[in-house]
Amino acid sequence: MQSLRRLYLYTVAFVSLEVVLWGLIGLARSFFERGSAVGSTNQLAQALSLILVGVPVFLLHWWLAQRQALREPGERSALLRAIFLYGALSVTLVPVANNTLSLLDRLLAMLFGIQPTLAPLGGMQTFSDNLIAIVLNALAAVYFYTVLVGDWKAGPLGDDYTGVRRLYRYLGLIYWLVMAGIGVQRIIEYLLRLLSAGLALLNLLYMFKLFDLLLPDRRWRLLAAMWVVTLPQFAFMSGAVDNDNLASVFST
Repeated sequence: MQSLRRLYLYTVAFVSLEVVLWGLIGLARSFFERGSAVGSTNQLAQALSLILVGVPVFLLHWWLAQRQALREPGERSALLRAIFLYGALSVTLVPVANNTLSLLDRLLAMLFGIQPTLAPLGGMQTFSDNLIAIVLNALAAVYFYTVLVGDWKAGPLGDDYTGVRRLYRYLGLIYWLVMAGIGVQRIIEYLLRLLSAGLALLNLLYMFKLFDLLLPDRRWRLLAAMWVVTLPQFAFMSGAVDNDNLASVFST
């Protein structure tokens, strides 16, 4: 019975935490919404409904869980409590990291003269969207980190806490390895594009040099150069026209 009660309290507290947190984020973002008034009003109404429903549910269940943990030493070291606290840290720190990367991605895009909307991460978001998500998730993460530190200082917590903490650290390491791998992959793709463009230019120069050797007449060299330059463009345009014709046929 105690395990079922603990499962119920921490599950409802976890779900309601996410409801309240993203409701607050939606509420704060609605004040910076630049779209239509109807869209901003809908976002505001949705955020308020999430907050009004989620806040009392979270406060009640989290208060019951905390009271039980303070009364019974064994409750503080329970496996479900460890899963809840480290899970709460995960679901708050991951949005902080993602929104920070999105913010940096758009800043770098602006630095290199690229439209921020073309940024691979968070291109359709705004700076206020990212800053609001970072601040609110960071505040929640700081609170639950404080609770975790209090649990560790209260006394030995056993193998359950140690195992969950180890899993949390490994998952965090995997997350950053994946993000680093994605970054390295995009750098390699960019370098390969530069290399292919350089090779294409080099091949074009060699072709012009070959024209000089095979075509002594300057007019023939000029005609061949025009043919080399315009033929790919003609093929591309004719393919685009054919695709448009096919699309119009299939759309009728």
